[in-house]
Amino acid sequence: MSPLTSLRNVVVVVGEGAVARGQGAVVEEASRGAVVALCFLSIVGKERPVHRLGWLIRFISHSVISGFTTTSAIVIGLSQAKYFLG
Repeated sequence: MSPLTSLRNVVVVVGEGAVARGQGAVVEEASRGAVVALCFLSIVGKERPVHRLGWLIRFISHSVISGFTTTSAIVIGLSQAKYFLG
């Protein structure tokens, strides 16, 4: 399954849940975000083979990649905590 298909499926599920709760504005915002994300993914997907810059990852240490991933997860988790806590 491609990333574009996965993103489309997520937006459909989120949109259906929001409509069921009567939150039409959420659906419109999710749709706009999905369109922007799909455009970005398609541009990046088409440019990636042209640049072939994957070899640069060899110069980034494992600890830097691990720290970036962990920090990203913490930031995303904390930003979503307000929705879980109400």
